[in-house]
Amino acid sequence: MFERLRAIPISSEPLNLLGASAVYILLLIFPPAPYISQAVNQSGWIILLLLAVYFGLLFRKKGATWAGIQSISVFALFALLLIHQWQSADSYGEIVSGLLPWSDAASYLGEAQRLIHGSLFTTWGGGHRPLFPAFLAVLVQLTGRNFMVTLALLTWVNALALLLVVREVERNYGALGAIFLLLFATEFYIRFAGTTMTEQLGFALGNLAVFFLLIGAQNKSLIHALLGLGLLSLALNARAGAFFILPMLVLWMAITLRPKFVLWRTLGLAITVAALPFILDFILLKTLADPQSVLFSNYSTTLYGLASGNKGFAQVNTDYPNIPESEVMPLAIQKIRSDPALLLRGMLGCYLDFFKPDDGVFTYISSGSFRATVNIFLWGLTLIGLAYGILNWKEGIHTLVLASFIGIFASVALLPPIDANYMRAYAATIPFTALWVAEGGGALISRGKKLLKLKEESSIEEITTPVERLAIGFSVLLVILAVPAPILLQSLARTSNGSALPSAQTTCMPGEQSLQGSVLKNIRVALIPNEASNESYMPFIRIDDFLRAVRKVSGQYSYLYKELVGLQAGQQISVGFDPTIGNEWLISSFPVEARKLSACGKVSDNQELRPYSFYYLNGPSVRPSSLTISQQNPSATHMFRLLYGLGAGIILLLLVMDISDFKTGSIPNQLYAFVAIILVLQGVFVVLYSRAVIHLPFAEQQITLQVKDAVPEQKNLYILPLGINWMSQADLGSSPAVVYENGIPLALPNSKPKGISNDGNGRYSVSGGYLYFASSDNTDPRFNGRTYELAWPHPIQPVLQWLSYLVSLLGMAMLFFRESLTGTVKALRIKFKQRQVQL
Repeated sequence: MFERLRAIPISSEPLNLLGASAVYILLLIFPPAPYISQAVNQSGWIILLLLAVYFGLLFRKKGATWAGIQSISVFALFALLLIHQWQSADSYGEIVSGLLPWSDAASYLGEAQRLIHGSLFTTWGGGHRPLFPAFLAVLVQLTGRNFMVTLALLTWVNALALLLVVREVERNYGALGAIFLLLFATEFYIRFAGTTMTEQLGFALGNLAVFFLLIGAQNKSLIHALLGLGLLSLALNARAGAFFILPMLVLWMAITLRPKFVLWRTLGLAITVAALPFILDFILLKTLADPQSVLFSNYSTTLYGLASGNKGFAQVNTDYPNIPESEVMPLAIQKIRSDPALLLRGMLGCYLDFFKPDDGVFTYISSGSFRATVNIFLWGLTLIGLAYGILNWKEGIHTLVLASFIGIFASVALLPPIDANYMRAYAATIPFTALWVAEGGGALISRGKKLLKLKEESSIEEITTPVERLAIGFSVLLVILAVPAPILLQSLARTSNGSALPSAQTTCMPGEQSLQGSVLKNIRVALIPNEASNESYMPFIRIDDFLRAVRKVSGQYSYLYKELVGLQAGQQISVGFDPTIGNEWLISSFPVEARKLSACGKVSDNQELRPYSFYYLNGPSVRPSSLTISQQNPSATHMFRLLYGLGAGIILLLLVMDISDFKTGSIPNQLYAFVAIILVLQGVFVVLYSRAVIHLPFAEQQITLQVKDAVPEQKNLYILPLGINWMSQADLGSSPAVVYENGIPLALPNSKPKGISNDGNGRYSVSGGYLYFASSDNTDPRFNGRTYELAWPHPIQPVLQWLSYLVSLLGMAMLFFRESLTGTVKALRIKFKQRQVQL
């Protein structure tokens, strides 16, 4: 078994947590430079590799001090995910301008506010899944109804849950397993940082479940295994997903713990614990939701799509437009009865999607054009891990991996990956997929050590009491906040409010409507002039940053884009709540205070936005009295950024000195280490330069485009080959390339091809070695007589990039395997001398 030696126990975990939390808060107040958070958020495989190297070096270190640095690093990583949203004002399916909830996220926040006002959940959001909106309501209330603090707390919860499980995986699988779990979790969570989606709670509980299950498997502890099973069941109730993993884990517990515990008792306890969260969820439903609500009722659309041959949950709206949800399940059952073979074909399609090399189970991992290769590699490690687990089936930790794979695999037939939206429906079980890969990687390392006749590590450190108590206390707190606390909150809200009715209406002018309800603190985006601040940071967003970010919704939510793109500096967007109608989008030229809302507003002329309650409030223009602390104090912000860089540099220096044995004082060792570090650093430089993280003004290239070679596509879209795959939006997320038309930059970079085709007007993107663009007035760029130029960092040819990466890998190998290389050289010398003697 691939395990590592006993180390100094970590007994200062609570103190480490306080320190990590302090750094987390400091980062949110004085954020690092935007390009740093952007690089981490839009990572890609190269940035993931750099993170893997850093944390790989870090997790090798033992002792309380290094444990504290590990905690700080994990919390800082998650802080950067949230900071990116607040710096970039990013917009996509669940969030607008980096803060304001949209689509499902808006629904869950609205349901939480219903509970705060003493109302019942509706049959939709809260009626489907009451656990998360109930939990969210309690958090909102505990933070003094401060929305940004609530989002920061949700990210903090996930960082702590991940830190605990990473520590446990590192105990069992070493640094490699910890890296896999950390990077998998980070890549999955990127989409949900700063949102009010159910994945926030489901993912955190899923990580905690793996923490306790690993302890239960390693120590054959029934209590820990039951804790893990219960938390996983609760996670699946918070974010429905691969439910069949629960019966598989029940069987795993009965079989694995049989030598120590009576079989039928273990089965009975496991079944009870697995069923308890369903009972608690049902109690929440009956207590907090509309009496007509049914748990997981929205699954009916997924079942209909599955019964239609795996066509997706939207198929029912294609066949029956505007059909009520209550009528979907009977149609799905009727479809299954009329053509069972179509359902079987749909289930088979689910498995084909699950194993797709360019999609499938690992699709949430950013790998750009290498997605298929990365997926095949990860599936290869998974298969190796499963084979290793079968060969070592008597050990509980290996059978845990096997049981989790079988349970998730069995669930795929009823949980179509095409409906999972980059596997988000599998949120509660994502940590298990990292275990599959860690098992395979550990198996290869174990086999490699045997082949090289290296010393096999045979024992692992014990879990310390402070860590275990922290995990148990944290888990209990989450359960309390998710189940009994919401019931108490609603009871208190009904008592204090008397009713959920809004306050008395105000008198409004003709054409205006009376708006009632409330507004949370810090749930607004204030658009400021570009010159008002050097950077955007929530809630004060520079107008250019806002317009650039909101273009991302121009395809899926074009009606929303058309409304928001017309806003100007000085206006603000707030989200209010009225118990009778739900969320209200309030656009004003003055701050909407966090209090009971009583105002007059004119509804938007955009007919498609009418269901979303968009209102323009009348009132005098009032500029913000102050900006954020970091915006008001750029010098202090710069100082903290220097301190962040200095701290990171010192940590890296100590790590490299340790692994290279630079501090021994031996001149050959120091020379060896110096050469290895130079080899690594040149690769790091090329990585950062090619990812547009490092900007070198003197290395900019501006070329004239031969637009006569452009190929016309649909409508306004033209495609021009660039001759090199460089600064690709597909790999970077946001390309720094700028296209000039007669010396004037086109206004809409990094647009999607669909938007370029449909809307044009200067939209463009650089991706995969091609320029996708439209002229500023949608004329044919081949014949409109204008000159088009492209400016970007001077390209490095792919061959040279790969050569640089290979040299860097050689340098890392020299650092990581210094002892092995030295030993091999010595062994070869001895053999050579022995052969000379024989001759």
